[in-house]
Amino acid sequence: MTSGLTRRQAQFVQEYLIDLDGKNAAIRAGYSPRSAEVTSCRMLKQGKVAAAVAEAMRERSEATKIDARWVLEKLTEIVRRCMQEVRPALGRDGRQVRDADGNALYRFDATAANRALELIARHTDVRAFDDRITVQHDIVERINAGLRRTGRAPIDAEFREVRPALPHHQSQENDDYG
Repeated sequence: MTSGLTRRQAQFVQEYLIDLDGKNAAIRAGYSPRSAEVTSCRMLKQGKVAAAVAEAMRERSEATKIDARWVLEKLTEIVRRCMQEVRPALGRDGRQVRDADGNALYRFDATAANRALELIARHTDVRAFDDRITVQHDIVERINAGLRRTGRAPIDAEFREVRPALPHHQSQENDDYG
């Protein structure tokens, strides 16, 4: 899993697996707290580190037998419970708990259960809750061409930074993008 990594990179991978918090993982691995956020971002983009994290998450998923199917089965159980398809909740005396109108009460915290499933899915590399959006470079280039025409700074392909715009007299009116 950590083959080809430095000692601190390997430590970062192990720390990252604890809570998937890059900044805190970098700090726990011995990197400077002042630059931990940037360091973690850079480390997670390095091929060897990213591969080590992916491999460790795959191994954890296999070891725990938790995969997308398991998560979906648990979500189905939650839906059923939320629709009160469970055995009635019993009080301390062993009798059904009821409200003032005599309706049976059920105790179930769906919010907490769903949050737990999200965390389990994250830690086992199940992409059931993946919110990433892929942007094609040709779209970014078209946007940048429009921004340059208006004298604004273009954006980079991964939206990490804003580059300064060229002075108006250096920009091309009819560029190749559009």
